[in-house]
Amino acid sequence: CLSYPGEYGLVKRPMKVTVRAQDRDGNWFEKTGEALCARAFCHEIDHLHGVLFTSHVSRMLTPEELENGVIEEEE
Repeated sequence: CLSYPGEYGLVKRPMKVTVRAQDRDGNWFEKTGEALCARAFCHEIDHLHGVLFTSHVSRMLTPEELENGVIEEEE
């Protein structure tokens, strides 16, 4: 997240979401996103509600984990 440059954490998000929004003319539409797109939808909607990823993080990643690419998820 650009709000926390250089910081990364594990956040559980759904693999598929459908969002409902309005275009600039006020017409409603829906979009479904899967995988990374679903995560991005959830992340950005959180921002609209003033919520940062740190509110959802199960744990922050250490510099060693980022450097080595080895990330162990907790149960």
